[in-house]
Amino acid sequence: MTDAVLDAIDLSAFPAGVRLQLGGEHEERSESFGGMLQSLAAAVLGIFAVLVLQFRSFIQPLVVFVAVPFAVTGALVGLFVTGNSFSFTAFVGLTSLVGIVVNNSIILVDYANNALEAGRTPVEAAVSAAQVRLRPILLTTVTTIGGLLPLTLSGSSMWAPMGWAIIGGLLFSTVLTLFIVPVLYSLFSSRRADPVAGPEADSVAADFP
Repeated sequence: MTDAVLDAIDLSAFPAGVRLQLGGEHEERSESFGGMLQSLAAAVLGIFAVLVLQFRSFIQPLVVFVAVPFAVTGALVGLFVTGNSFSFTAFVGLTSLVGIVVNNSIILVDYANNALEAGRTPVEAAVSAAQVRLRPILLTTVTTIGGLLPLTLSGSSMWAPMGWAIIGGLLFSTVLTLFIVPVLYSLFSSRRADPVAGPEADSVAADFP
């Protein structure tokens, strides 16, 4: 509504010495968006630092964060399909969404690491993680969407955008995360693995002096 009013005002000719300045709710919303964006960036950096310490790698946290662009895309598609604008509450929903999808990726990568340490190949570890963690991730997605449905179906102009942003992002990111994250994990883990390193390499060298 605000954009439509501004477009109509832009077509009007103002007398000399008259200028237009937005205030009130529009000004507060702009300031709130700026503060939320800074908070989101700080949270993402903090999560990335913790993951680097947890996985002792810079590559695996990047694999985990691959799910974030999928979530953002799904949220925007969900808002567009339902006819909602990207409001402040939708941005709040997007912030919550980032935490949910990153958690799903962490579950996959952590299980794959355990399988890799147990002696499986990177591909086997990635496939096993996707199979074993499929049900918990899907249950988390379904229960979250079910809890948000009353909020979205209420038709509230304030809270419905937040609900649809989370639902759209979850649906889009969950499906892609279960495929893309294991594939990337197997690719980067295969590159890190050295098939001729370690005790096996020593035994080969002993057989061929």
